[in-house]
Amino acid sequence: MQSTGVYWMPVFEVLEQHGLEVYLVNAPHTKNVLGRKSDVEECQWLLKLHAFGLLNNRFQPSDEIQVARLFRRLRETANGFWRTVTG
Repeated sequence: MQSTGVYWMPVFEVLEQHGLEVYLVNAPHTKNVLGRKSDVEECQWLLKLHAFGLLNNRFQPSDEIQVARLFRRLRETANGFWRTVTG
């Protein structure tokens, strides 16, 4: 699974909860081959990379750290909003 945006997070959690070993890979590291234009081709490419052991699993912080990061992002967003509103 590629880590693009925040859309991967719920899917990643569900797959892990069902006992699957999920690899979260950095998207720019897998985009170096030309010609893959569809999601199906992208999935096939990731499967090949994984089969040859060429994907590196990204570091996943503990649940507590992830929650702390989420709160920090929310606070920064709220502060930015209030700075915009108050001028």
